[in-house]
Amino acid sequence: PQGGVVRMVDGTKASSAAQLDALHTIGGHLVIQGASSLEEGVLPALETLERDLYIKNNPELIRLEVWDLCEVLNLSINENPNLEYVTMPSLEQVNGNLALRSSTWMRQFEAEYLKNISGDLILRDLNAFELLTLPRLENIGPEVSVDALVLEPGEQYDFMMINANVDAIDMPNLTSISGDMKLEQVFNGPLYELRSLRAVGGDVRVVNTGLVEFNFKELAHIGGNPLFEQNY
Repeated sequence: PQGGVVRMVDGTKASSAAQLDALHTIGGHLVIQGASSLEEGVLPALETLERDLYIKNNPELIRLEVWDLCEVLNLSINENPNLEYVTMPSLEQVNGNLALRSSTWMRQFEAEYLKNISGDLILRDLNAFELLTLPRLENIGPEVSVDALVLEPGEQYDFMMINANVDAIDMPNLTSISGDMKLEQVFNGPLYELRSLRAVGGDVRVVNTGLVEFNFKELAHIGGNPLFEQNY
């Protein structure tokens, strides 16, 4: 389909997903919502999605594997109560936001080749999250140099992790966040090591967390206000 929406909604059976095994290009949005019998990955040949990917409220979805998708506008995975693992091994570019929200048993999100997120990176209301694996991610939003002035609001995109029990973050090559970095009500992780992070264009807020150590040893520029409080 070109320029439209592919929807898998309202009780779609797993057999319906199998009929799309050869689909490699979608010019519009892909919405997977309320697919009551869908348990594992879909669309194994999908390479190009020019608009958004929404995965919401699929009660039986446990594992999602999108093998060949290289680029997407916004990626939202929201309210999938039994989803545990998401793997997107070919994803290189998110041209908008990447948001993982309100999936009670989500344990891992892996996108080994993702290099840039042009919008926000959001993890919110995740109770069992073990590992965020983005080993090649370099920038969240436009790249910020250590000599940067404060960016205009339209150029600021945030890394937000709120009310999430995240054991580990694997982002060793992240160098800049154009907006705020907010870690709030994050209870599990003893150490988040962002060893290459050099510049944050907005505020740095680490508030009410269980983090006992912060390793931001290369951080040279904060465009806003730093706040570290109530961490135990």
